[in-house]
Amino acid sequence: MEVLGINVANSSQNEFEKEALVWDSASNKWRTLDECVWKSPIPLICKFILTSKYDESTISGLFHIHLKTGDVTIDFLIDELRFMKDSSSSAVGETLIDRVSAIYALLKDMVDTTKNKQSLR
Repeated sequence: MEVLGINVANSSQNEFEKEALVWDSASNKWRTLDECVWKSPIPLICKFILTSKYDESTISGLFHIHLKTGDVTIDFLIDELRFMKDSSSSAVGETLIDRVSAIYALLKDMVDTTKNKQSLR
């Protein structure tokens, strides 16, 4: 299969990170792999959640297995909080307290292991 002239079966993760080859239908724009996550239990502003718009079984071979796109991480959630802090509440477009609460609840769930607690510090 070809996407924008690149044979995706033989493509490297590096090509997807450099080139905006992932279509984000929610915001009507092409994204690089660095702007995507595989899954997230909460909506994100700064990252495109692949499984929110595409059928997981259809795209898992390329994105999750071949390109090793990961799920939302603690670092991504911290980036979300920073973005929200730097944006006005009207730019965020929803209740700030609800979003922050959801992010902190997910962070709490993610730091239940000692390894994650150490990485958060």
